[in-house]
Amino acid sequence: MITYKIKDFLNSEKEIDYEDNDLEVYVVRNNEEILYVGMAKYGIYRRWFIDPGHHIYINNSNFPIRGNSKIGNKIIDNLPNSMDWEIDLWSIKDLLLFFNKDYRIEDKKIRIDCFYTGLDFECSLKYIEGYLIVYLNPILNIVGNNRVKEYRYKNFQYYKEYVERMTNENLQN
Repeated sequence: MITYKIKDFLNSEKEIDYEDNDLEVYVVRNNEEILYVGMAKYGIYRRWFIDPGHHIYINNSNFPIRGNSKIGNKIIDNLPNSMDWEIDLWSIKDLLLFFNKDYRIEDKKIRIDCFYTGLDFECSLKYIEGYLIVYLNPILNIVGNNRVKEYRYKNFQYYKEYVERMTNENLQN
């Protein structure tokens, strides 16, 4: 898991999208709440700034000038404050550790016991992103969001503490 300020994320292409990178899920947050959870099959930076349906259009100086999605528009509408918001980049394995979920690697695929049924199956990117949306209840995701504010606040606090702890451990290593 890696955390960037949005302003640093705009300049992070070489660090984020390299061939062996397994970072595929992202969480955008400000100091008070989770704003958006998303996934990227072919690179998070590409998903945000290059591929069709990207979130933000940037100019040659890497300054965001137009949003192309709910989260992109939210960032643009809240400039310059949104430059200090954070984006957490996760691998599927990192998220399974966050949820304290055991996993197995079989034929280069991640297998788990389903969160809901307990049945053994391959843990897909879509599955873990959906589960994270249900858990975090981000304000800009619609599908899977139950809109219960108390639930959102409690899980945000746990999430924020976990990310801070992981960031501090990474800094010490």
